[in-house]
Amino acid sequence: MIINIIRKVISIFFVILFGCSSNINDQKLVEEINNKYNTKLAYKSNEQGNVYSITLSSHFDTIPNEIQGFNNLEYLFMNWLNNKTVPQWIKNFDRLKKITFINVPLQSFPIQVLELDSLEHIGFKGNNIEYLPDSICLENFSSLFLSNMKVRNLPLLKNNQKPKFLFISKTDISEIPTEYSTYEISKISIEDNRKLDHMDNLFGTYDSLKEVNIGYRGHTKFPMESFKKCYNLEVLSLSDQGLFEFPDFIYQNTKLQRLYIGKNPFKIIKTDIIKLKDLEHLDLDNCVRIRELPEEIFALPKLKSLHIKTTLINKLPSGIMGLPKREVPMKIYVSNALESYVPLGMSLVELNDKGYILKN
Repeated sequence: MIINIIRKVISIFFVILFGCSSNINDQKLVEEINNKYNTKLAYKSNEQGNVYSITLSSHFDTIPNEIQGFNNLEYLFMNWLNNKTVPQWIKNFDRLKKITFINVPLQSFPIQVLELDSLEHIGFKGNNIEYLPDSICLENFSSLFLSNMKVRNLPLLKNNQKPKFLFISKTDISEIPTEYSTYEISKISIEDNRKLDHMDNLFGTYDSLKEVNIGYRGHTKFPMESFKKCYNLEVLSLSDQGLFEFPDFIYQNTKLQRLYIGKNPFKIIKTDIIKLKDLEHLDLDNCVRIRELPEEIFALPKLKSLHIKTTLINKLPSGIMGLPKREVPMKIYVSNALESYVPLGMSLVELNDKGYILKN
């Protein structure tokens, strides 16, 4: 019993000792880097003073060798450096979770990062990488960001069961591997991939999908059939998708919290929108053919903001008068004079008293 207590005390002593040592070393290293490169290192440290996040910008030109002294590094962000390759020692950061290269002219994928067992995210924007590895076999890996690059393929994601986030914008990817349809994907953002015909495999197993953001598609087919299999969406962005009808699949996603569907030519929103009891934000800006809204929108209990700028809507539905006072005030963003939107028989003050706040 006494021996066990002594062991615990000794263990705690060494943790404190080496923790303090790491703290002192990190701060000395920051000072050394600042003096050598005549700049100020952008970093974050924890309560113990250990540096866990570093941002390297153009002040450094290339990745400084000195950063390999930060033993607790978890996040490494590089922006506008001139490296065409990545140092081999990057694989020694055994706690690194996220690594991002923005406008770093890499010529090929830094294969050494695949030795980082702790890695959860890797991001690339603006480089010369054309091919990613055939597969990424990291247990904790869950997030891939690809933007403004000539990359042609997506890697298979093996040996992990975590929900995944995929951001794919302005690439030369022409096909989503069929294996992706078996992944638990929680969030996708896709825009302007002009060689991509179909994106359906990105929806994964459907049930895990919580957030979808689709930007400019070019000739990429709108994934209507895949959306019909989604029931758990919480955030959906479908602005400027050429939708001549408000999609019925939206009404079945009763967990939806935020909906961005502006710049579309649909005219009618059905009363079925009352099913979206958790909806907090609805953006209809620049839906230039819609003339009126169902009063069910104004009965949604959690809706905090409604955007109807640059639409043909010029008055709120008279049914508002019969609705109870809102527990959660709703801000309504409009284009014209506030008074012009008030239903007949009401004043702007009465509308505000009911919890509807008009704003320009």
